[in-house]
Amino acid sequence: MENRRELSRINLFFSAELILESGKKIKSSAGAINIKGVFFVGGINAKIGDKCEVIIFLSEEIKIVAKGIIRRNSGDGVGVEFLEIIGQDSYIHLKGIMQQNAEDQHSFLKELEGYVGIKKKTDN
Repeated sequence: MENRRELSRINLFFSAELILESGKKIKSSAGAINIKGVFFVGGINAKIGDKCEVIIFLSEEIKIVAKGIIRRNSGDGVGVEFLEIIGQDSYIHLKGIMQQNAEDQHSFLKELEGYVGIKKKTDN
């Protein structure tokens, strides 16, 4: 099967919280993280297209906060695409955790050059 992923991901799991548009807070584990999104593990009742807020706890003091949209609901969890990383610290922590755990740090940094914020650069 062909790998269609544009970006590397890491398969580390962290405590996380998913806050749906309705205000419902869901505590879960976040894994399969990349610079563009994250997968929340568990049977989560959320519709594809629902907007949400994501909080990934790297430690008690360090967290990644982002706004996102549910892009996949597979029954075993939901895939969230990041729309906006909230705050410079969140972006630095996300980039750092990705770089530290990338199979090839040089390749990861090269991938990252192709993205502005979290949106892919265009040749225009």
